[in-house]
Amino acid sequence: MGALVRKEFTVYFKNPTGWFTLCVYTLISGVCFVFAVINNNTTSMYTYFALYLYIANLIFVSLLSFKFFSEEKKNGTDKLWTTCPVSLYTVVLSKFVSAFCLFFIGSLVNVLYAVILGMFGDFDVSTFVVQYIGVLLLGAAMISVAVFISTFTEHQISTVAAVFGTLLFMYIIGAVSKYLPAWLAVVLNSISLYSRYGDFAMGILSLAPIVFYVSVTAVFLFLSVRMLEKRRWE
Repeated sequence: MGALVRKEFTVYFKNPTGWFTLCVYTLISGVCFVFAVINNNTTSMYTYFALYLYIANLIFVSLLSFKFFSEEKKNGTDKLWTTCPVSLYTVVLSKFVSAFCLFFIGSLVNVLYAVILGMFGDFDVSTFVVQYIGVLLLGAAMISVAVFISTFTEHQISTVAAVFGTLLFMYIIGAVSKYLPAWLAVVLNSISLYSRYGDFAMGILSLAPIVFYVSVTAVFLFLSVRMLEKRRWE
């Protein structure tokens, strides 16, 4: 799998896609950092991580999504994945791991923001570490959703739109669930990526949210493999 991951990862930087997405993420996260932290004259990154960064991650993952299986369909190389002897689990994981590596590189800008705050004020490092772990777990779950969506969308633009809409929906239902009846809030929170993110944003490292994000990632990667297997049999 290592060879496939290296291939998929290097492709991001052989064309403008990787550089463009990294620049967009840096720009958006930078603007969010200014609004949430600098303008409020605080060293607390709670608002930044709890609200603004989800939107930055959403845009970043959406831009990455058209490089998954939709591009293979456009170039006509998707038949190789369904006929070659390579395991479909390997194919899906290589797409996921390469995208997550790029996401990890982009997210390192948040470490720079933390260093800046630490230089000019009293900064809680332990809280930031938990917040950063939350970002990585959330990013992994978002990428797995994007990989799954790309397995059944036919065009790159439609993939980006579908991923953006799905991840935005998973944010909105978590944000508004507290205003809904209790039974409906429980149902919506069970499918919301945002509802479990609050503990991380507050610097609380809990087992339940970790299990949730790992489970979501595993489930959507599994569903992606099932979709490819269906196409292989067809």
